[in-house]
Amino acid sequence: MIGWKLSGPDGGSVVVEAKASRADFLADRKKPHREGPGLGNWRYYLCPEGLIQPDECPAGWGLLYAGARRRVTVMAGPLVENHTLRRSEALRDWRLEADMEAERRLLVAWLRRVESPESSNRLIRMARQDAATWGRAYEKEYEERKKVSHRLMTLQLAIDHADDSAPGIREQVNTALAAFEQGDRGR
Repeated sequence: MIGWKLSGPDGGSVVVEAKASRADFLADRKKPHREGPGLGNWRYYLCPEGLIQPDECPAGWGLLYAGARRRVTVMAGPLVENHTLRRSEALRDWRLEADMEAERRLLVAWLRRVESPESSNRLIRMARQDAATWGRAYEKEYEERKKVSHRLMTLQLAIDHADDSAPGIREQVNTALAAFEQGDRGR
């Protein structure tokens, strides 16, 4: 992903590369275009928590961890700083030389594919609506799974308690569950 901010001390381009596997990250480090200017004045890897360690990132690259519930944690990079003055200094310190020609070619290639600004805006609106719909569906499913998990734990405790007072209950419950899973629901 690449994005641009055109003004202010943090004006420039930001690249975020998502890595889903350690093998992908290790292979990426060997690419020849990693040397010298590239896309982005600020560059980050985004990965599941713990997949990449901050000290493994190339010089000048930040690290973002993708956590549960769409939470992103900054592990390395200028955005680690919360204080405004220190963040401004960190933005200067972490700034890399961007290949402006490569960024321009990327923008031109993207614009060449755009039928019209109106259709692009419509597609962006539709994508945002879809993302919001899927986000709500995910949240609903997540809450439902929490409820089911709680009910299963409550049932497990009840079975444990019942088995203490009437030995053999757990075995009967497991037999009934096995029969249910095999399709013998009527018995």
